[in-house]
Amino acid sequence: MTSSTASAALVLLVGAACTGTPHDADLDLTTSRPTTDERSTDGVRAPIAPPSAGLAKVAFLVGCWVDEDPEQGVTVEETWSAALGGTMLGVGRTVVDGRTAHYEFLVLEERGDEIVYLAEPKGGVTTPFSLSTSGTDLAVFIAVYDEFPQRIIYRRQGDRLTSRLEGVRNGQKVVAEWTYRRRG
Repeated sequence: MTSSTASAALVLLVGAACTGTPHDADLDLTTSRPTTDERSTDGVRAPIAPPSAGLAKVAFLVGCWVDEDPEQGVTVEETWSAALGGTMLGVGRTVVDGRTAHYEFLVLEERGDEIVYLAEPKGGVTTPFSLSTSGTDLAVFIAVYDEFPQRIIYRRQGDRLTSRLEGVRNGQKVVAEWTYRRRG
């Protein structure tokens, strides 16, 4: 699959997750995985295998999360797919005054016993982060390289998800934070 084909597929994923699909009822949000498999040829849906123990640590991210500030004309979305094949796919988008100002392709990938977070802002260079801390509703990723951000922190509280970037840029401590609500 070419990079542009993969990007187009990821964009379709986001559109389906944020706007809802006819099969939303087939997603078990407590385990963050589809409950059935549409690939069966006999018309009967078969159960899907549960996500691996590694990606189950970050399954709370699954869904479409939105942070809207109508007064500033800003909407920030982050969407994550359920785990399948050792990966979770994500995409982020920031819209300012009706125009996309930023987008990012994201992957959570199992590599042996490790979970790696791969961020590709605006189709640029992919930056890897390693899962360093996880809990029921918490995931902390640490940068592999010394670039901003050095830490990405996700914390879920009910129907809210906080995403926080921390690090140093030009000798100054920088923090950026978004508080999303589940869309749909």
